[in-house]
Amino acid sequence: MYLKNYNMKLNYYIFDIDGTIAKMSPKRKKALEDKDYGLFYSDLVLEDEPIRQTIRVLNFLEDDRNSNIILMSWRSNECCQHTVERLNKYKIPYARLLMRQSWDHRQDAYIKSELYDKCLSQQEGKCLWVF
Repeated sequence: MYLKNYNMKLNYYIFDIDGTIAKMSPKRKKALEDKDYGLFYSDLVLEDEPIRQTIRVLNFLEDDRNSNIILMSWRSNECCQHTVERLNKYKIPYARLLMRQSWDHRQDAYIKSELYDKCLSQQEGKCLWVF
């Protein structure tokens, strides 16, 4: 978990990273298909391209000072540093980044469901939308 300007009392929006905020590079897609997680979580993360339409929505929502933007990903915390570098490079606003543990290779839906439940239990505000 990575926190940045986070206030648990505010309402919040949740965004997925891969496929919503970032378009996976062809090399990362291939690594995922091959279940080559070492390569998938390597510095190939730095090749992902932002999805500009989503970035515009994030920037619009960031102007709402009564809410947080929470990013959630099936990406392993092994690539947290690369992910944060990429988010910062494209000036993607967020208050909290949730990623799965490196040892947990369960399906995306299970991981995100648990991250979402964890998020709900720690928040006092309401979840306004999940992207």
